[in-house]
Amino acid sequence: MPWAPAEPRFRAISSISALVLASGCGPSTREASIAVLVVAVAVIVLANAVVGLLWLPWHRVRPTLGFRWRPFVLAGLALSVLGMIAEQLPYAGGMSEYLVLALWAVGTSYLTFLLLVWRIRLSARSGLVEAHAIAGTLMFLPALPLAFVGSTEGDLHDALMVLWVLPGYAGLVSGPLFGLLLVEALVRWRLVRTRG
Repeated sequence: MPWAPAEPRFRAISSISALVLASGCGPSTREASIAVLVVAVAVIVLANAVVGLLWLPWHRVRPTLGFRWRPFVLAGLALSVLGMIAEQLPYAGGMSEYLVLALWAVGTSYLTFLLLVWRIRLSARSGLVEAHAIAGTLMFLPALPLAFVGSTEGDLHDALMVLWVLPGYAGLVSGPLFGLLLVEALVRWRLVRTRG
């Protein structure tokens, strides 16, 4: 049976996911933890951009809905600096080859948690704070000590693999979730406009 045009993209995603999930192929716990910290600011900036796209129509529905992004970006910047400091400490390894993979895997998982909590707590003034706090704690807190004292032997611990990869699954979870939430936001905005 011939391949459909969309299948090469699916094969690429599957190959990368298999590489990430395969045991024996990948970074050590310390390398992965450093990479996760270094990309923290990029993850938070991109996640805020995605939530910002949802906030725009929701703000028309609920004008009091706030969107404070600066404190979270500053926290992400601090985490990235810590990751760069951890990289400077001597150890047998390097994290630079894992940065794109960390951004993709952890970024989509962070986005999954952020979108879920933000939508559930949408009516609360502290909804975005809670969403970032939960997503940040789950994604970055384990990496903080492990970036400095984590194992440099063997592969990334399975529990961290599950935590950092599976919730977003390279966008296969966070992408459709964002799509559903965007449709909901646009429908609610349209209803408000229709009612006058």
